[in-house]
Amino acid sequence: MKICTVNKEKQYKHGVKFGGTSLATAMLYQFVANQVSADKSIHWVIVSAPGRRDNEDPKITDLLMNDKFKEVEARFIQIVDDLKINIDIPAEFKKILSDIDNGAGQDYIASRGEYLSSKIMALLLGWHWVDAADVICLNSIGEIDKAQTSVATREAFGDERCVIGGFYGAMPCGSIKTLGRGGSDTTGTLVCIVMQADLYINSTDVDGVYNKDPNSGDKDCIRYDSMTSKQFLTLRTSVVHPIAVEVAANYGLKIKVQSTENPDGGSTMIVPSNGKISYLSKFFIYVGSVIEWVGQYFEMTIERVNFIKR
Repeated sequence: MKICTVNKEKQYKHGVKFGGTSLATAMLYQFVANQVSADKSIHWVIVSAPGRRDNEDPKITDLLMNDKFKEVEARFIQIVDDLKINIDIPAEFKKILSDIDNGAGQDYIASRGEYLSSKIMALLLGWHWVDAADVICLNSIGEIDKAQTSVATREAFGDERCVIGGFYGAMPCGSIKTLGRGGSDTTGTLVCIVMQADLYINSTDVDGVYNKDPNSGDKDCIRYDSMTSKQFLTLRTSVVHPIAVEVAANYGLKIKVQSTENPDGGSTMIVPSNGKISYLSKFFIYVGSVIEWVGQYFEMTIERVNFIKR
């Protein structure tokens, strides 16, 4: 008697992070939602706050940190109205302002863009929404508590397809704590590692990792199809946060950098280097991150000064 065997194809599970430039308008939210719905391998979506619509547009986080709550509320109302989804943005901001009056700090304020963005995307997709404060657990000095985060994430996500906001978590006391610049990549890699994803996708405004700024017009600018995590860390590019690349590499997680506008076009696959990232590499990551932070601090300061002048 001949026994027939059925070869089942592996069901890949991917997590994807969409940055602010991919979510600047209602049209882009819908574009992203359609893209996600069409790709059955995507199980977890991590989102940033809506990005700038043009160069004159202030950042959502800057508006929040400068107490421009009405402007941020109007921005989200426009997005929700254009999408024709049922979420009460005025009620959300009433609660946000109440929380601030009751002592919620600067990190809470800074994170509300990602919080609301994730709620919108979850409703648009019809997926399970998870508040990052419930699953990204930090210890008393603000570092990721890997054990608690793993337990909380698995329990909250279960077998559902989920949407979560990047950039923030919660301290043991329950207060919101942001994860710093590139924090959405931290959230994305954590979720993918805990949920044992096959791939973490960074969907952004460029179609991969380049040796130089792809917008510079430099003829020597080339895109890498594939590279190791150690090669990536020598480039000092900010398309993916270097700490997220280090963490992903040490857990054997691959990262794909692709364009939101054209996900089937060119891309770069960052594969883990053999062995753990060396202390020397970590030193360069640290120094590079400090340099990046200083540059971003001055850039943000100039933006705020110009914003106040306007």
